[in-house]
Amino acid sequence: MDAARKPHATLRLVLFIAIVLAGVGVLRTGIAGIAISTATFEEWLTSAGWWAPVIYIIGCAILTNFMVPISLQVIAAGLVFGWPDAFLYSLPAGVAGHLLGYGVSAWLAREAVGNLLERSGYSGVLARIEEASALRVAFVARFVPVPVGVQNYTLGLARLPLLPYLAGSLAGALPWFFVFTQLGASAGTHLRASSLIGPVVFVILAVIVDRWWDHQTRNRSENVPHP
Repeated sequence: MDAARKPHATLRLVLFIAIVLAGVGVLRTGIAGIAISTATFEEWLTSAGWWAPVIYIIGCAILTNFMVPISLQVIAAGLVFGWPDAFLYSLPAGVAGHLLGYGVSAWLAREAVGNLLERSGYSGVLARIEEASALRVAFVARFVPVPVGVQNYTLGLARLPLLPYLAGSLAGALPWFFVFTQLGASAGTHLRASSLIGPVVFVILAVIVDRWWDHQTRNRSENVPHP
């Protein structure tokens, strides 16, 4: 039965890679007359009228997983909607993007990648991620300078529990949504000093919580009786 599943899993992985590469190629090269930038995304939202928030949420979810920087999209939302509307719309847009990337990766690529890692002797890579706190992993990932789409796909491969994954991802994205919607609302000129207070405090608290969390985890592991 396992041998019968492997070709199917491999085909799904090939489909996953093909979809991502095709999407990235179209958006980055403009082959189909679509080239994404802050200006073009702003034009889409401006011309959408009452549908603009829906277009933003759906478009942000899709484009993020095709490696279009979410910062450009959130800045465009700030330009069109102003603050705090852009910030509020960014919350469901972020959740939708995290959910889409996670789901596609877990469904199309998880099994084949797991088989590949196992055959290569690296079967413990995903296992170590799965054993960690899903909330913490998803939260910290959003502070890593890697495209959000790549983060979504990687965490989907690890198949973290869905609700902690979404909660941690959204919490980690909040300061960036705050900053970039403010930047867009100020017409891209500059951020007011008061606008930076929230994100700076948030990052400091995140570091403190992470260090405390790590300390507690180590204490629990040291107190576990060994056979």
